[in-house]
Amino acid sequence: MKYSLVNVINETDDFIDGIWIQDHCGNIDTAINKAKDVEAVNGNRISIAVVDCLSGSSPNYSLKQKLTKLG
Repeated sequence: MKYSLVNVINETDDFIDGIWIQDHCGNIDTAINKAKDVEAVNGNRISIAVVDCLSGSSPNYSLKQKLTKLG
């Protein structure tokens, strides 16, 4: 499976608004671990969510809204 890691700007229930960081190929558990690693590298000053893979061959860095948070 392919997932996207998103820097969370706003979170409401299971939906998030955020900016794409990177894609991840693997299962949901490895994606969640990667998200935790990214948070740790940034001194836990940012929050990263795992979402279904965002479409497009080269995601832009605009705000994505109403994404379903998977992890």
